[in-house]
Amino acid sequence: MNIRNSNIKQLFSYEKKASRLELFFRIIYSILIGIVLYIYGIFTGICLLLQWFVILIAGKRIEGLNRIIKGYLEYYTHVIGYLFLTTDIRPSIKPPSIAIFEKKLYYDRDTVEIIKKDN
Repeated sequence: MNIRNSNIKQLFSYEKKASRLELFFRIIYSILIGIVLYIYGIFTGICLLLQWFVILIAGKRIEGLNRIIKGYLEYYTHVIGYLFLTTDIRPSIKPPSIAIFEKKLYYDRDTVEIIKKDN
């Protein structure tokens, strides 16, 4: 799969400049994101448990449950940089449509890239 795209940016990269105003709004916005993550996480935990039993009994996965679990992981990855103060770029509260890829670099170190899906 070719993932070369000019819109690719590294997550969690160092940004020297930080906005004090954004830091104030981040408190309120982080509470909203935290509520969404909490509810989505509970729902994902239930789906994960169901998927575990389906794999145990049937030996295969259910695609719908897999999409929910994958969606939670993508949303978590999307917002965690903002919540952990590594960027001032405010993520959307609504889970975005993104894809996560693993890429081997020339110096044999694994990295993960996030690419927004074009709809």
